[in-house]
Amino acid sequence: MARRAAQRAIALDEGLAEAWAALGRVKMEYDWDWDGAEADLAHAIALNPNSVDTLAVYGQFLSTMGRRDEALEAMEQARRLDPRRLETLVTLSIVCWIAGEPERALAVLNDASMFAPYTGRALLGRVFILDQLGRHGEAMGERLAWLKRQASTQGLAERLAELDRSNSWRAAMAEWIAVLERSNRWMGAAMQWMAVDDPARALDALERCVTERTTYLALLALRCPSFRTLHGEPRFQRIARMLKLDRCINAAVP
Repeated sequence: MARRAAQRAIALDEGLAEAWAALGRVKMEYDWDWDGAEADLAHAIALNPNSVDTLAVYGQFLSTMGRRDEALEAMEQARRLDPRRLETLVTLSIVCWIAGEPERALAVLNDASMFAPYTGRALLGRVFILDQLGRHGEAMGERLAWLKRQASTQGLAERLAELDRSNSWRAAMAEWIAVLERSNRWMGAAMQWMAVDDPARALDALERCVTERTTYLALLALRCPSFRTLHGEPRFQRIARMLKLDRCINAAVP
């Protein structure tokens, strides 16, 4: 549907940058057609270098390709143009994290929380980054804050807090990951399985991401610091081949 809508928009106005960016995003996130995505996104940028939507998608593409400095530049330009846009801030935080700047990523997510206090995306983003950094106490605090905002998880925050207090952090994490999986947050589940040092379950979740073509799949699977120890695993290499990015594994940001 997104592809048809973008193609229809282009048929009506070939100079509409956002339509070309939408088509490039479909090629990037759904087709894994990296050459086609780059061509459409570069064309979109040429048409309108000040389109926030276009810059954000292009920044995601550049980061996936390992072009760290260009990705950061594109995302910062998008933020300057619209500093309160949640999608831009979330993508910028991911690009910063992948670029090896986790504190900068956390600061961006703090801004997102101020501009959009009722969304959980910033809190969840902080959870994943803090756990990857080994700051599990802080991550648990953010996790409990997110759970308390969810109508479907009444009482779970209190249970996790009690488990954590009784020195059963892993038991608390197991219940938390089950929540992520039940709500189809498979990428988050994969990151959290890595936080508890269970790479086999993380790979299970990543394979589910491939099946469902999860948003940010290629960017996070290939570049996320949480998964770098998996790059030599045959199952991970198979995922990279499916994403048509196996040539990029060795070029991942160190």
